[in-house]
Amino acid sequence: MDLLTSHLPDPALSKKTIPGWMWGLAALLITSLALVLRYRALGVDGLWQDEVFGASFANLNPLEVIVAVLRFDIHPPFYYLQLKLWSLPSVTDGWLLANSVAWSMGALLAAAYGVYRLAGPATALLAATLLAVSGSEIYYATELRMYAMISCLTVIGWIRAERWIDSPELRNAVWLVVVLGVLAGTHSSAFVPVSSVLLYALLGRWSHFGFKGLIRSWDVILSVGILLAPWLANASMRSVSHTGIPTFGAVVKTLSGWILGYGTLEIPGTIRLVMALAIMGFVALALMFGNRTTRHTLLSFVVWPVLILAIVSLVVRPVWIDRAVAFCAPFLALSAALLWHSLYSRNQGTSRQHPMILIGFIGIFCAALVAVAWGQAGLPRKMQYREAALFIAQANTERLPIYVPVNVAFWGMARYLQGPSWGNLLEIQDPVRADGSETWTRIYARLGTTWLTRLGLVPKTRELVTQNGAMWIGFSPLPSTVTSAGFWEVGNNDLLKDGAGCASATREELRQFRGVVVLRCSATHSEASRSH
Repeated sequence: MDLLTSHLPDPALSKKTIPGWMWGLAALLITSLALVLRYRALGVDGLWQDEVFGASFANLNPLEVIVAVLRFDIHPPFYYLQLKLWSLPSVTDGWLLANSVAWSMGALLAAAYGVYRLAGPATALLAATLLAVSGSEIYYATELRMYAMISCLTVIGWIRAERWIDSPELRNAVWLVVVLGVLAGTHSSAFVPVSSVLLYALLGRWSHFGFKGLIRSWDVILSVGILLAPWLANASMRSVSHTGIPTFGAVVKTLSGWILGYGTLEIPGTIRLVMALAIMGFVALALMFGNRTTRHTLLSFVVWPVLILAIVSLVVRPVWIDRAVAFCAPFLALSAALLWHSLYSRNQGTSRQHPMILIGFIGIFCAALVAVAWGQAGLPRKMQYREAALFIAQANTERLPIYVPVNVAFWGMARYLQGPSWGNLLEIQDPVRADGSETWTRIYARLGTTWLTRLGLVPKTRELVTQNGAMWIGFSPLPSTVTSAGFWEVGNNDLLKDGAGCASATREELRQFRGVVVLRCSATHSEASRSH
């Protein structure tokens, strides 16, 4: 039997029994710390581009959510469907962002529960403490994206895999497949965490039952493969510009980010390098001296994800990106706790100083991470749609038209000019050019009016009337009657280039925000004369 599953007493209980109220107080303090660190960043800025997708889909009904996700996003719809359910009480920024906080806290509680089952309360509290201050988990708990959900589901998958290994009943197999099926439908790179859970399950089956255990796992593997296949096919047909290959710098940033986070706080490259090397050193030591459970966990949820993502990026297509392996952070924390448990259990009674020294070191380390997380949380976020909208609302006293050609930028600006429930993005599109994609322009042409109508992709208008001026979407030229008195244009930093934006009109004013540029465009001479 594995050391951790042989029900040895928790190291912290070897000298004396600790009262239950002290365990409860410690758990409450750790949970409170995690909540404070995750909630601190909410509301610092408005939503940025990637977050606007989920916030805009939340205004649709469930069927429309599926259509919109398949049309406008690269990812599967499961995350957005649960976000729609979450949004029923409110679609404000704060409430939607609380969804990520909830998933992040779910990952912490699930990890603590899983470790508790294996190694007792002291080790569970250690895992929860490390996870509470994990930079990656804090960072993604403050983003309206699916990464906190992925971490939570992967930890639950790990727990369900443990149950299936210990008791390979049909019920446990079904639960494992269900969790992995949901996980597969959350992200285009979900094959990485799904394969990690399967690898852990297969390593456990092989350890317990030998080769026969692997052969008898074919039904689970096949079921998960069937559930994953559609989303792999969907991802293979989409292009993503922000992914790359695993360069040395990219690997260092990814690994160190599990501990230090990925926010805008400037962390010297030397510190990131030292942290990445420390992580690799820990993994090497744990693989050498850890018990079987620790080794399997690290191999499946830390080593394998990095390797498979690197292989796919170098051999198939560039898909390396920090957040594709963000789910590894909880397993780094719980593996450290499990390693401590196994090593101390082997050497109980040999020294009373070593545990106190280790606890002191862990305390200093966690305090440093709290300081980093606190500094990260107070810094501005990636884009400033909210601030750009506020500027237009104050400056557009003439209520001139506001031209936002790119759909996601339009959705973001509409959210802060009109309100979070601004409208239905499927109904407000350019009927001629729905976006700048030539591929989708051809797809629209092939589908024809009948199918576009059935799917709800036939727009009713490209105009959204707000109290701060009418907004216009799409790449088709605006009617001359709309632009005759001048207009505002909103886009990304490409508008900073000479001659960009304002079509044939004259650029009168430029205001730059983080990731967002606002232009004031005057009417051309011919349009002005026609308007008179």
